[in-house]
Amino acid sequence: MREYEFMMSHQSFVVNLYCIEKFADQALIMKNGDTVYLAQKRTAAIRKRLMQLANELGQDGGKRV
Repeated sequence: MREYEFMMSHQSFVVNLYCIEKFADQALIMKNGDTVYLAQKRTAAIRKRLMQLANELGQDGGKRV
């Protein structure tokens, strides 16, 4: 069971994927309102993993898997 999902969004930032509210231009907006820079080369990998998590959460009724 995965309790946490962390990825590097930029050379200087590691983010918990469960705490991302939305994507913005070259940044991630976190649930607490912080803005975290997003490296262009990491955008596709983070977006792909977020979609996988959304599918997993949708299949189990919103519980973390």
